[in-house]
Amino acid sequence: MLRVLLLAEYGERRNRYEQALAERGVDIACVAGLDEMCVSLARKPCCGLLLDVPTLMRASCESNMQVAEALAIFPVLRLNWDHSQDVMRCLFYGPFGAGHSLDDFLRTQAAAFPPRLLRRDPRRTCILHVELVREAKQGYWPAERTAVLSLSKSGCFVFTTAAWLPGDIAWLTIPSLGIPALRAVCRRVVPWRGDALGPQPWPGQDRDSPMGEAGGLVPGIGLGFNDITPTQRAALDVLLSGAAASRHGQGA
Repeated sequence: MLRVLLLAEYGERRNRYEQALAERGVDIACVAGLDEMCVSLARKPCCGLLLDVPTLMRASCESNMQVAEALAIFPVLRLNWDHSQDVMRCLFYGPFGAGHSLDDFLRTQAAAFPPRLLRRDPRRTCILHVELVREAKQGYWPAERTAVLSLSKSGCFVFTTAAWLPGDIAWLTIPSLGIPALRAVCRRVVPWRGDALGPQPWPGQDRDSPMGEAGGLVPGIGLGFNDITPTQRAALDVLLSGAAASRHGQGA
């Protein structure tokens, strides 16, 4: 079942939207404000956002960066209820152009987007040399020397062309930090795409993976850190603070 998030103030418009979605068998998370939207997206994965235009125009929030990220990542349908004609007006922009139908949005955009969460921690672009080891049922795989391309307090994206699966356990050593290896779980996989003409993902679907020179997605895995110690957390905080300061200085 598709799960979408509906941003709409309480009232008749929201009731009409909920009725239309229920008739189509869609699971709905309803929120009345942008901050509430960010909290909901960080807790339960969804396939798309339905934004009531009057609510959006009146909304204010404290999570501007998270809102911007959500709008960039998820398929978005803007909608309004035309009381004069008792009809729902819709507009969305997809990879192949614009659309004006709720059914088209659900079928071509939301259904094609794997459910995901909104990242709770900001991710910084940085290049770190690391050693990546996969944990096996009996022992460990040989270490792979590679690089982290982006990092947050809760995870990172690591370049690799090896075959990984979501749920695989990894140990990540960052020599420059001088701390014990971080235990992590593979959350998502961006496979190597040798055929440039092959199917391309929804823009933002592989947002954790940096773009290559030709616009292709860099292969690798998104890792979520598990059981981080206070020492490891402090080292990550220092590293992320330095990356943020460097990025700010470059933009000055």
